[in-house]
Amino acid sequence: MAKEPYPALIAEDFELTTWMAIGASIYAVMVWVLPFWISVPLPILFLVTRTIKTVLMSKGILSPPSSDTLPGRYTAKIPGPYGRGQGGVVCFILGARINHPMGRAAPGIYEVDKMYRSAWREAAGNRDKYGYLGKSSMLVASEEKGGITFLWLTYWKTLEGLRDFAAGDSHRTVQMQWLAKQYPYLGIMHETYHSPSGSWENIYHDFQPFGLGSTKYAVETDPSTKEGGVETDEKGRPLSTPLISAKGRSMRSMFARMGRYEDINVAKWNPEQGLFDE
Repeated sequence: MAKEPYPALIAEDFELTTWMAIGASIYAVMVWVLPFWISVPLPILFLVTRTIKTVLMSKGILSPPSSDTLPGRYTAKIPGPYGRGQGGVVCFILGARINHPMGRAAPGIYEVDKMYRSAWREAAGNRDKYGYLGKSSMLVASEEKGGITFLWLTYWKTLEGLRDFAAGDSHRTVQMQWLAKQYPYLGIMHETYHSPSGSWENIYHDFQPFGLGSTKYAVETDPSTKEGGVETDEKGRPLSTPLISAKGRSMRSMFARMGRYEDINVAKWNPEQGLFDE
């Protein structure tokens, strides 16, 4: 098995003044080691290059870096049982807080990171068993003092599936290590929300696949029509994105996307509603 990568440090791991001191120290070493004509112009040249590149991209002269942003207006729909209608969704928010001045460089974080990765792999490898749909990338809470907080938005089809995952080996490993106070500076929290069919909706405008829009669900297909290279669940069923184009009357408002009665007089406040009267 390949070795787990060490969690890379991010800006929130240390205060701004600490990062500035680190940068100043590195530059001091450069000035001491490298000739003057290299060490002095180098950071200036780097800043000028970045500035020119940014200006050219903002003017449309230079293409920006590749992006996974989807142009247009989309919504995510998760089919109900047997592919009928819209199903319910469970949102499980998991949070971990490192109450340590070294942030992710704190002792033991590498082992904690491995346990979390193992838990997500177990969920992704047992989508049908747990009703697992997917999760967001790791989110970092900013403007906090005395620690650093990480969040994951995870999505499931049923509460029972989430419960069964919590009783699985990988999650229990994380839980038991925390209960044993092996990492006394680590805080853990979670919030669970169950939205039955007709009680949830979403909309994405010129946005990358995110949240529920970044999840996947299994599709029942004829085994003879399967294509190579397509991601599948543990039963070999291909996984599909829940994103669909959000056009038409059924997509123009929050109530409409939930499939609920929409009072058109109330909906008129929405400046976009006129675009979807077809």
